[in-house]
Amino acid sequence: YHTINFNESYLNKTIIAHDSTIVDNDGYLGLENSRLWLFGGSKINLLIDIKWGTFEMVNSILKPIATRAPLQPFRFWLTMRANSAGFIINSEITNLHQVTDYSSDYVFRNSLFEGMKYTGLDVERASPTIDNLTFSRNSNGLFIYDGNAMVSNSSFLESANSGFYGQGGADTLL
Repeated sequence: YHTINFNESYLNKTIIAHDSTIVDNDGYLGLENSRLWLFGGSKINLLIDIKWGTFEMVNSILKPIATRAPLQPFRFWLTMRANSAGFIINSEITNLHQVTDYSSDYVFRNSLFEGMKYTGLDVERASPTIDNLTFSRNSNGLFIYDGNAMVSNSSFLESANSGFYGQGGADTLL
């Protein structure tokens, strides 16, 4: 694991991550006009785990690049834990296994979540701001469990199972 306990900001950069990354102890990971490629190599699971820190992504791309045999399992995860905060704005996240948000302190705006093997954005017991997102070609587009999220101006395209699914809580879809 690569642990970020301080400020790591990238502007106009291409970053290739060869191992999992944890943002912890008030660390900060910021991407602006950048590309973060996840390269798994021999790993089955590669993750970006925002635990006790901040993740901010603006005008950036997050996606895997892999060189494994097609039948070998490969999972890329982006997880924002309950004690984290940040935003994803004007960005693209594609071909991960899933993006999971446990924090109400996130804003998701004007972004694309595409090609997820499971769920584009899985919101668990949280109430983030979700505005003008496009969920395209995911198994499930947006799944909200026991939260109070307000979802506005978003599109759900070509989901294999559910475009939008809410269970428990009082979600609002505008």
